[in-house]
Amino acid sequence: MVLGIGEGSLLITLDKYSFLPGDTISGKVQLQLSKPKSARALRVEFYGETVHTRTTYGKDPMHPARSQETRKINHVTVQAGGAKVYNSGDLIPFSIAIPIDAGKPIGVLGMLFGRAVQPQASWYVHASLDVPMEMDTNARVRVTITDAQGSPV
Repeated sequence: MVLGIGEGSLLITLDKYSFLPGDTISGKVQLQLSKPKSARALRVEFYGETVHTRTTYGKDPMHPARSQETRKINHVTVQAGGAKVYNSGDLIPFSIAIPIDAGKPIGVLGMLFGRAVQPQASWYVHASLDVPMEMDTNARVRVTITDAQGSPV
């Protein structure tokens, strides 16, 4: 196959899709593979992504340059399955704890000004089948993290 296209996919299903900081995410990863795969591990990650925009001014202040950077925050990884041969249809359970500080302001400016200076995060559960000498098979689903009042963090 060209660059792993058609080698298979992963399907992540969760018990629920909305959480509070400190909750535990439970779910399953179903493997949909074209053939059995000898893999080093099946990893599941939880993380948030924030997009930061930077404006720089060069010689011509009328034409500023803008760039965007995506940053991962509150990154947690668990190994749902170890080194073995994985087959299509395998259903691998996992649980992963959301950090208690998920979504809290980061850095000095964040501590001083709170969420006013911190971009809104998008939260994900990501699964990856680590196959040696091949492209990894990946999937991710978006989840919602809210504070006790129900506001997104």
